[in-house]
Amino acid sequence: MLSIDEKTHERLLSILDGNVQLPALPSRSAQLMHLLRQPLDAIDVRRVVALVEQDQTLTARLLRLANSPAYGGSRNITRLHQAVMAIGLVETIEVVNYLVMRKLMPRIQPR
Repeated sequence: MLSIDEKTHERLLSILDGNVQLPALPSRSAQLMHLLRQPLDAIDVRRVVALVEQDQTLTARLLRLANSPAYGGSRNITRLHQAVMAIGLVETIEVVNYLVMRKLMPRIQPR
């Protein structure tokens, strides 16, 4: 179990209790998240690619990941569809979910 000090614990409880308002999910991100919640065999990869391509940050991150040593970085993947195929759909979904949610989370400044 993670050990945290009392002050951090109180701040986390404050966030979890709803004292922090999260911004609304942008329309494209909401469409993407809805699409990615479907069963794997129902997901239209071309639609996922089209939505992700509208976000330069997501596109760059997925291309960087696909070209990383973790995914055999000897290839030069320049297209998002190639990146999704190299990474795999499940991993792509996890990365996209993480990056979209990370944008929404408030920045908590250390006190």
